[in-house]
Amino acid sequence: MDGAQTQVEQSFTLNSQQEQEMGEAKEATKERDAAIEAVSAWLSDFKTVARIAVEDKPQFLQALYISVGS
Repeated sequence: MDGAQTQVEQSFTLNSQQEQEMGEAKEATKERDAAIEAVSAWLSDFKTVARIAVEDKPQFLQALYISVGS
């Protein structure tokens, strides 16, 4: 009976650890998504400003890998 009790306790411990790690993974995913959203917003603003700043020199936009409308 003692061995079975130990296995049950180990199962609970491992399950608890797994749930904690899953929570940490979800939090890390939220942080990653927020960072990606912030960078995406910044890049959008940058592209807008770049298009205005060099509107008469489309080769500059191409050098920044920003598509130039035909």
